[in-house]
Amino acid sequence: MKRRGFIAVTAGMAAWPLAGHAQQAERLRRVGVLMPYAENDPITRAFVTAFAQALERFAWVEGKNIRIDYRFASGDPALFKTYAAELVGLGFAQSLARPGGNITGFSGYDAPMMGKWLQLLKKVAPRVSRVAVIFNPDTAPYAPLFNREIEAAAPSLGMTVKLAPVHDDATIEEAIASQGREPGGSLLTLPDSFNATHRDAIIAAASRLSLPLMGLIDIFPRAGALMSYGIDPVDLYAQAASYIDRILKGASPADLPVQQPTKFSLVINLKTARALGLTVPPSMLDLADEVIE
Repeated sequence: MKRRGFIAVTAGMAAWPLAGHAQQAERLRRVGVLMPYAENDPITRAFVTAFAQALERFAWVEGKNIRIDYRFASGDPALFKTYAAELVGLGFAQSLARPGGNITGFSGYDAPMMGKWLQLLKKVAPRVSRVAVIFNPDTAPYAPLFNREIEAAAPSLGMTVKLAPVHDDATIEEAIASQGREPGGSLLTLPDSFNATHRDAIIAAASRLSLPLMGLIDIFPRAGALMSYGIDPVDLYAQAASYIDRILKGASPADLPVQQPTKFSLVINLKTARALGLTVPPSMLDLADEVIE
């Protein structure tokens, strides 16, 4: 078995195209996929389905000419390390334009988005003056970059930022309770597999304390958060299939530029807004890609 390359979707999967030979005449190619969520999570099933269907559009059919080995880390840093070692290991990009080594992929976020998160939150909840940023340092190593951008954007919006690293349900409760002790509080969750896996605990605590919560993907407002603004993660998984196809056909990951996001989606939960006593401006409802009643 020969290592061919590594493809990553930030805040999402990692996939390794591997070369192998089956017993049958047709060559069977292998792809290892490390998923950050639990296997039984509905979002995981949506990702897996989108990925497999996209591969089929490139004529890669599981069980026929490709084998996909999935691992599900369930937001657990230890499992990430264990499964990564099983599936070959990681490489590092030298630059976005020419990643080098054996890594490339699709980015879900860029720096201007961090300020946008606060702007949108302020428009829907204008009385907000404080925001706590929820993240797990072990599953969001990129958090310092995101947090710097958030801290830089906050003063112009009349907001202060509190960084709230969490590691389990107890620290989630503690961080959110602290934010709810004074008026003007709100919450922002970084795009982090831990946050996605623990979204029910985060949303429940925010709801109990009547704190506006901005999630970064649509699973948050669908589960009761106030809103989300970000990429469509299911579509990102489907896009990744195009690079898998190119690598399996001989392309070097070093020559495939890391793709930046181009399409974003705003989802507002109007039911949650009403429960918080917020009146969402018509302009924001018009801007939203989806409004949950």
